[in-house]
Amino acid sequence: MDDVNEGQTSATGHLFTRAELAAKLGVEEHRVRNLVRAHDLIELTTPDGKRIPEYAMLQGEAGLEVNPALRGTVLALLDNGLTVAEASEWLASENGELTSSPLAALHAGHIHGVRRAILSTAL
Repeated sequence: MDDVNEGQTSATGHLFTRAELAAKLGVEEHRVRNLVRAHDLIELTTPDGKRIPEYAMLQGEAGLEVNPALRGTVLALLDNGLTVAEASEWLASENGELTSSPLAALHAGHIHGVRRAILSTAL
């Protein structure tokens, strides 16, 4: 999988460590780890280690919240034969059909466009 540059903002927004995101969400770090394992969040490989992209989150009334559309999207990618690493890369990479990264499209609420792009990828 290609590495993502630390601090990248174009496709992913800010990149959090598990500890940083746990502090931001006001939860224990193991809760963030469990969200990653359940595919509610994704981690990208960067030169400085694994990081969770801000675009995997939504801004809610109480601050950052997990984007509920992400889990189903990741599971659809896994069902189409991608590994977790490949799914994370696909989500963070620019997609011509979406004119942005799938993460950015999900962040903007374009879940159906992302799911159509997954079907196109599977064909």
